[in-house]
Amino acid sequence: MPSGNSLMAWNLVRLSQLVSEEVYGPLAERQLDFLAADTRQYPAGYAMFLLALLDDRDPPPKVTVVLSGKLEAACLPLVLPAETAAILREPGAEYPLKNGKTTFYVCRGHSCLPPVNELPVL
Repeated sequence: MPSGNSLMAWNLVRLSQLVSEEVYGPLAERQLDFLAADTRQYPAGYAMFLLALLDDRDPPPKVTVVLSGKLEAACLPLVLPAETAAILREPGAEYPLKNGKTTFYVCRGHSCLPPVNELPVL
């Protein structure tokens, strides 16, 4: 059973990845630093914390999906890997549709691929 502190660390890490505000990043770092000292003594007892630390140090891909139709949203859980941070957007100037079809904007870390209509292997 994961501890509440470990779950909170994971939640803060995920929130910092999903929300572009700089509010959750420092909170996640503080929580990770708080748990790190105890983890050294017995790493096997801190599996959830170690998952949070892994997601913080090597974040999963972030995919911004611009849907051409509302019905396509129901299929996304079948297409995207479970660990992917997916953000749905309406078509606009910042995230336009490519060729009038659903468009995927895939980023990992600070590098992004060009927009595509078919999701690449992540």
